[in-house]
Amino acid sequence: MASEDIAKLAETLAQTQVAGGQLSFKGKSLKLNTAEDAKDVIKEIEDFDSLEALRLEGNTVGVEAAKVIAKALEKKSELNLSFCEIKRDAALAVAEAVADKAELEKLDLNGNILGEEGCEQLQEVLDGFSMATVLASLSDDEGDEEEEEDEDDDEGEEEEEEDDEEDEEDEEEEEEEPQPRGEGSPTPPRSILDSDSGEPASALSSPPPADVSTFLAFPSPEKLLRLGPKSSVLIAQQTDTSDPEKVVSAFLKVSSVFKDEATVRTAVQDAVDALMKKAFGSSSFNANAFLTSLLIHMGLLKSEDKIKAIANLYGPLMALNHMVQQDYFPKALAPLLLAFVTKPNGALESCSFARHSLLQTLHKV
Repeated sequence: MASEDIAKLAETLAQTQVAGGQLSFKGKSLKLNTAEDAKDVIKEIEDFDSLEALRLEGNTVGVEAAKVIAKALEKKSELNLSFCEIKRDAALAVAEAVADKAELEKLDLNGNILGEEGCEQLQEVLDGFSMATVLASLSDDEGDEEEEEDEDDDEGEEEEEEDDEEDEEDEEEEEEEPQPRGEGSPTPPRSILDSDSGEPASALSSPPPADVSTFLAFPSPEKLLRLGPKSSVLIAQQTDTSDPEKVVSAFLKVSSVFKDEATVRTAVQDAVDALMKKAFGSSSFNANAFLTSLLIHMGLLKSEDKIKAIANLYGPLMALNHMVQQDYFPKALAPLLLAFVTKPNGALESCSFARHSLLQTLHKV
């Protein structure tokens, strides 16, 4: 950050509003892209003992800054990052950073540059951490920006927003050119550009087709089902089954979307079968290393490395219950798995049905 930017930030922080347990940087036009950019904001957070809520509306917050700010709010009840020009990756980073914050009551990411799919992914990530209720409503990005232009009297901000509006119009023109329609064809309510390719995504009425990399990056039952009947084969093919850590990662992502709904349950079990049959079937695969790593990631075994345990064990336990019954599963691993699932553990106790089912199965193996 340049010296003049640091001076500007210091001046802005000096004008920060502090009231009623709330720290507000609203409308300060801060450019917080890196962890270094955010260090003074974090200091303000740490120095404010009675802080309950942080407001950052009207500032720019990047992925790295979003992560460190979210982590700094260890025991705060509200995080307001609305209208911060936050893109999808940064919003998802915030969601993951607050995943274990039980005190969080409200996370506001409204009016950012998320897109329809980004909003869905954000909801899915928080839902996976059983935190969907903390997310404030997410409205149409474009509509919010137009409202902001009408309400904002600041001349500099109006110029920036007009530039953004022109960019959006250019994007819409580019989207319309490669998609000629017949005279009677209706115009979709809104066009969305794919964040990776820049090509127009499908209309809102029909979800874009999922691919394996998208599913593994942001798992959801819907994405797994959209992969189609070959989903299990595709996931196994894209996973380096010679590496136990990568197999653990894929297993946990697949099992995290487990539901008792028949179609989802079958899709998860098929994917687990294809993945683990390929892994255990390789003579070079270290099955013990796989199970050790899996237990660590599930929070059932301590490690010297600071590995964050997953929040919800229901899906992995149900997937394990299926896996240990299959012929490809090395029966020699059953006693070790049984020992750790039997030990007292708060996360296991919150999934008593899945735990009991797995224990019953392991006793029979």
